[in-house]
Amino acid sequence: MYYGDKSARSARAVASTPAPQAYTSRAPASTCPPVEPPPSPACCNLVCFDRPRFFCGHLLTDDDLSLGQRYQIEKNKLYHRSLHGSGVVCGLRLTCDPVCAGGILVGEGFAIDDCGNDLVVCGPTPVDVVGQLQEKGYLLGAPSTDPCEPPVTPADCNVRQCFFVTACYVEEEHDFTTPLTPGCGPSPRECEATRIRESVRFEIVNDMPVSKGPLFDLRCRIEACFGLLTEGLFASALRDQLVSVATVGSATAAQNQQFWEEFCKLRGLLLLYLESHPDHYNCTIEDDIRAIQFPQASDNDYGTKVRDAFCRIIELAYQHVLSCAFGALTFSCSEPRPASCILLGTVEVCNGRVVRVCNCPRWYVWSFTSFFQVLFATLFESRACESVEQVGHDPASTTPRTTNAGTTVRGWGKTAAEDCGCGKSPLPATCCREFHIDNCTAFVRNMLASGRSVADVATAPLTLITELTNSLQASLDPTSQTWMSSKMFVDLNEQQANELAKNMGVSVRIEPAPTEFAAYEPVRTFLGGLQAGPGSSFRLFKRGTTIVRADFEPDLYARITALEAELAAMKAQTPDPGAAPAAARRESGPARGTRSRPKTNGTAGAGEEGGEK
Repeated sequence: MYYGDKSARSARAVASTPAPQAYTSRAPASTCPPVEPPPSPACCNLVCFDRPRFFCGHLLTDDDLSLGQRYQIEKNKLYHRSLHGSGVVCGLRLTCDPVCAGGILVGEGFAIDDCGNDLVVCGPTPVDVVGQLQEKGYLLGAPSTDPCEPPVTPADCNVRQCFFVTACYVEEEHDFTTPLTPGCGPSPRECEATRIRESVRFEIVNDMPVSKGPLFDLRCRIEACFGLLTEGLFASALRDQLVSVATVGSATAAQNQQFWEEFCKLRGLLLLYLESHPDHYNCTIEDDIRAIQFPQASDNDYGTKVRDAFCRIIELAYQHVLSCAFGALTFSCSEPRPASCILLGTVEVCNGRVVRVCNCPRWYVWSFTSFFQVLFATLFESRACESVEQVGHDPASTTPRTTNAGTTVRGWGKTAAEDCGCGKSPLPATCCREFHIDNCTAFVRNMLASGRSVADVATAPLTLITELTNSLQASLDPTSQTWMSSKMFVDLNEQQANELAKNMGVSVRIEPAPTEFAAYEPVRTFLGGLQAGPGSSFRLFKRGTTIVRADFEPDLYARITALEAELAAMKAQTPDPGAAPAAARRESGPARGTRSRPKTNGTAGAGEEGGEK
């Protein structure tokens, strides 16, 4: 066991889940190893299923029984990877190991890998982090004979390294026995396993595993379709000055030869592109391209006909792009790929011992059972981890980074290129985040004022979801006698609408309807479908005296609308400074460059004006 003597602990290089009690042997069996190692599991090809059929008098063989097992296993894997996806379903929490300073504990839990295999951990399982890092040569510091004892390092060495914890599906053959030898058949192997144990292997890696996700694949497929217009020879030809001149109808017969050559070039490049990227949805697009006629130099409206010819080529290219993009929305099944491991979190190692454990970044399976838990875990994941400047794949890199706590951190992981024809994106390296109090005095004051202030802030998103759920339940109650819908005002006249609003205790604002209503905004459409209670506001539109539309206006929208109306009224009342009358300019004072004549006692302004004149 893990907590036994030191020699047993140091001999373990890779941690696996303990064998369940159900895997006990049925009878004494041989302990000889298998002649050939078991094949490594791989996926994810679609399997055409064929299940065995049994009947009375059927001579069963091991192939028949194995076929029945494969039928169930492959169907379960297909359902898992197609309907649920891959990631952690529940549990598998990473924690520090209180016994071994060089290891961590993985709690019980369940996960699904990319192939649909079940990763089940039946109880807390120790993982020898330091031992794996020493084997792989990633650990800085002198090696130690005991993984639970930190290695000997210089006193001034304080380098923190970040690594990722992954869970991988493995199958282990065990309970070997010697099969019976048939009298008229070939001699079987000396040892055969009677059991296959589905287990989990925990790997410590320095490169973050890649999880592209369905949106990444969809983006790649769509951008590959638009590649015709964004990159390549055809896209470059579209940017030619002659094409720009031709498409605005400014072509002249004097340049007929140049436009003809540019037209042939553009048409030829489009046909060349379709040879390697055939259109799977427009079966006659190549015939349509070849049927485009270029005008003669003597034709009337030469410039218009040249424009039509060029625009027709561009139009067919655009049709091909859009057909390809819409076709890309019809996604295919997962492509075959080798089984991959599930990312569980991050560990930090300093001076040969595990100093921090955090359960991020982590891959989850999104399901209705744990939707909100996975949602909040995903949203707050970035708060529990911090990005680390990447300094390359070399474990001995000497380019450090300093955290907020002043600890030197070396960036692990390489800048991986996820290139599927739509560009490259770097993989961020992450470490466990250091949490600090910016203002200790203010923090203590808040705690003294309200002992729950910190907890209330942390649970505010949960409170928001709860209150939003209660609000939706109340606003969607069809049995309520006091709530009302905006549809109640439609087809009423103005007087009836005002009386209904008065009786229901709501306020309405009636205004003439525009000639044509703009498309609904998504938020306003959603809010308009809710029920409103007393004190709510409605915006009614009338044609003549009949209400033709009613919108529910929450307080925020009502205030914004009122402010917009006030600003419009103020703008209408404010005179244009450039259109000020001449009299107003004269009243403002003498013109620049003139000298004002001083007034004398008893002299009226009118007399002064007359004197000046």
